[in-house]
Amino acid sequence: MASLFLSYDRDHASVARVIATALERAGHSVWWDRRIGGGTEYAQAIEQALDNADVVVVLWTSSSIASPWVRDEAGAGRDRGRLVPLSLEGTQPPIGFRQFQAIDLGMWRGRGRVPKLQEILDAIERQSKDPGIPVPVATSRVRGLGTGPSLNTWMLIALGIGMFFVIVGLLIGRPWEIGSSYGTPTVSVGAADETALSQEMARNLLVKLGSQQTDPTKSVRVIDSSAQSASKSRERADFALEVGARSPVEASLLLKDARNGAILWTAEFQRPAHEAADLRQQLAFTSRRVIECGAEARASDEKLRPETLKSYLNVCSQLSDILGINPSESIEVLLRVVREAPRFRPAWSKLLVAETEAARISMNGLDTNPQPIADLRKVISEARHFDPDLPEVKLAEAFLLETSDLPGMMEVIDETAARFPNNPEVLNAYSGALGKVGRLRASAEAASKAVELDPLSPFLRNIYISSLAYSGAFDAARRELARAEQLWPGAASVRDAQFRFNYRYGDPRIARAIFDEETTGGGKAIKLYLDARLDPSPAKVQLMLDYVRDRLAKMENPSAGLGFAIQAYAQFAGKEKVLPLLMSWPKTSDLIVMADVFFRPDFRETRSDRRFMRVAKRIGLVDYWQKSGKWPDFCFEADFTYDCKAEAAKLQ
Repeated sequence: MASLFLSYDRDHASVARVIATALERAGHSVWWDRRIGGGTEYAQAIEQALDNADVVVVLWTSSSIASPWVRDEAGAGRDRGRLVPLSLEGTQPPIGFRQFQAIDLGMWRGRGRVPKLQEILDAIERQSKDPGIPVPVATSRVRGLGTGPSLNTWMLIALGIGMFFVIVGLLIGRPWEIGSSYGTPTVSVGAADETALSQEMARNLLVKLGSQQTDPTKSVRVIDSSAQSASKSRERADFALEVGARSPVEASLLLKDARNGAILWTAEFQRPAHEAADLRQQLAFTSRRVIECGAEARASDEKLRPETLKSYLNVCSQLSDILGINPSESIEVLLRVVREAPRFRPAWSKLLVAETEAARISMNGLDTNPQPIADLRKVISEARHFDPDLPEVKLAEAFLLETSDLPGMMEVIDETAARFPNNPEVLNAYSGALGKVGRLRASAEAASKAVELDPLSPFLRNIYISSLAYSGAFDAARRELARAEQLWPGAASVRDAQFRFNYRYGDPRIARAIFDEETTGGGKAIKLYLDARLDPSPAKVQLMLDYVRDRLAKMENPSAGLGFAIQAYAQFAGKEKVLPLLMSWPKTSDLIVMADVFFRPDFRETRSDRRFMRVAKRIGLVDYWQKSGKWPDFCFEADFTYDCKAEAAKLQ
């Protein structure tokens, strides 16, 4: 059987993998994995693989036709008359390669069987046995007259030119550095020591990581380091992940650059004595996240210095559970990363997310300190200079509009969601924005899709659980909460979801236990609220309401207590407490910040009063509903008490 060299662009690595597997099953030896060492070793490996190949199979795609790497490799096959071109999505081969008829694979996405596999195999057999070298007519005439270079001379010239461009490409692109390798990253997983427990945990981690393949754009190839060593495989991993266990509930993870052994990231883990299974799940989740972060760095055009890469891996692996970290600390690290690697797109995206979250925390606390907002504006300006089309730039700009212009905010979010329908961060922001304008069912759908696209994020699952609960889908919220507890035991986002769901809708005893465990002193309002839920007797309820009233009157910054007050009134006192407070509150911006609260189940009675439309008018909601034609869910409830459109028309 033939020795094959498969040339492709990394954007279609998942398709190339399926093709390579099919060719190997047919008995051929396929060289397709670019994960090899650096410097001269890289150039020699490619050159040797091309020299040894009986046939070069090239996958022409919209991205590979523009890749100098793929063109050079395909050129080596063409010049030897040993090229089998494949075309995806009707892509036409670039000029210089159209003398070979490409085998059209149509719109295939790499799922199921390879289309026209037998035709591919037949072409490989023909080329390996009887190479066909296309010779231009003009050249054959000159050669026939005996006045020009011989065929072998032309071949040597072509090969020399081809190798020149290969070498130039290697020197310019420096593919041996992080961020430039082709294809799906490979991670070898093994034990940090020879103990039986470490070995067993490494095997368990290997299985879990292999089962976590979700988004094809974030796929990684996981291999067993011990099996790789035993087989002396030519395959070289990009990263080496080692797990060490001191006990069934104490372990450590270490990520290395597999090519030079440099330590890139480490973490220690410890769980209570009865949570050994939870520890293994935590190891798998954290490993997957840091590997994805490493793959982002590896795939980037910006080359990160080792220390910069270490900083990025630490903060990137934490941001998937942003509720468990201090955004300010992450911001400091990410600012350093973008200063050292100003063209590293993932760092800009995450910096914008962290800055927006810091500003949101400040705003939700109704902090008078303007610095978080000023910092966010500065980062937006810098990021726009790098790439004005970054979706996170649009989201941050929409957030700044939120407190003053709800219709304007929704216009930006709607446009961004339409442009980036498969971006989890965009969908998360879209879900929150939909909640603010009363479209709770659409909010839950957007949150669901975000989770589907990034199922390994506990923060996105937290948002999904909340959106289900706020839309009244309590049973579905409970199911998702149970799943989150299984996937990420102990994660801050999961603890937050457990507390918030049970605080208002679930079991108040669970919420009280979490609150007591994680709060030292203070929180009297929350304790009284939970007491009233546990025992909704008139005395308990009145005690809580009196405290809320007095607290609101005595607070130095009453805005900070408004959210709690109106939610407590809505649940325990009714609309006659809520509506007068909302209609008379002097700062409209405070109401806009908490607009999503008005559409939760506890506010059903408040919304059923026509006066609610006056509140909605104050904060721009009526204008948005009328202009967009997208009215809130409550207007379509079968037993609703008034016609939203007619009532809104009266407020002109």
